[in-house]
Amino acid sequence: MTELHDGGGIYCFAGNGLVLRGNFIRDIIDTGGYGASAYYLDERSENCIVEGNLSVGIVRPSHNHMANNNTIRNNVFISDKDMSLTFPRSSGYTFEKNVLLAQGKITFDNPEGITTWTNNCLFSRAGNIEGNKLDRYSSTGTSELKPDAGNALTDPQILEFYEGKVSFAPDSPTSALGIEPINVSKAGPHR
Repeated sequence: MTELHDGGGIYCFAGNGLVLRGNFIRDIIDTGGYGASAYYLDERSENCIVEGNLSVGIVRPSHNHMANNNTIRNNVFISDKDMSLTFPRSSGYTFEKNVLLAQGKITFDNPEGITTWTNNCLFSRAGNIEGNKLDRYSSTGTSELKPDAGNALTDPQILEFYEGKVSFAPDSPTSALGIEPINVSKAGPHR
């Protein structure tokens, strides 16, 4: 990562049917180049599931490159800056029951790569959620992103997350969306 500047906390190349579940990735600093991600499905990754994961302090929690027909479900992505989810040259994604909370704007590169958007809670404290259209890798325009009905663009009311156990306030909109709290406090290596 310090030389190539292209990778992630979990990086998958040409995965078929992989399941990335119950992981906690935090505080990866992007040092330039192609970027640093939490969960990265690269070329030829197909029919994979990324679910029940937590990302904290990472500007690009999900990067998907030349990958198809994957599902990103019931994850919690939190950034104290801007947040970017990228899908260059990707298609057929299902994006459901995820919570995105950013202090800055939230940008989806190539939102056309997502064919199904359901029951997500997306909240930018800056009030800016946008889609960036791509022609291969070049931007062809940015516009306000309004996912299909059934998604909430409001504060998810997260009560805790630092130790890997995510909980929501009793009146959080996540309950009506069917988003389940996650507990990844035991993820990673142990002594």
